[in-house]
Amino acid sequence: MTALCTYWSQLRPAAPSLTEANLPLQSGKIFLVTGGNSGVGYELCKILYSSGARVYMASRSASNATAAIAEITKSVSTSSGELKFLQLDLGDLSTIKNSAEAFAAQEERLDVLWNNAGVATPPVGSTTKQGHELQIGTNCLGRSFSRNFFSRSCGLQP
Repeated sequence: MTALCTYWSQLRPAAPSLTEANLPLQSGKIFLVTGGNSGVGYELCKILYSSGARVYMASRSASNATAAIAEITKSVSTSSGELKFLQLDLGDLSTIKNSAEAFAAQEERLDVLWNNAGVATPPVGSTTKQGHELQIGTNCLGRSFSRNFFSRSCGLQP
């Protein structure tokens, strides 16, 4: 019976207790969202920005991030938050430390690192700059490197 109840709760989860409608003000908080220029990351950046947070949209594409930032700031015109671009390519492990150092040069701390960026279905044979299979390199190694470098740079607990 317990297994059936668990299965049913997965099919029909309860309503979320925390949404953008009841999110407390995040003024003074600093967030970094990887992959923030599209999908779930975009929506998260929008929610955090609208709640007054300072949000760094970490992306490998400056043009896509800049366009996303313009869309968000236009749609949430009453926010007291800040939305900034941070160059970060999780598919090139050699660049992650530089991104963390660039962030640390602007901020003394980081309250939340939201590792959202990832690769879902790359073409067969795709690799990172270091030769790792692209999904493993980006979704596992890149996230691990970013967590470690940002933790060291900004005093986050790993």
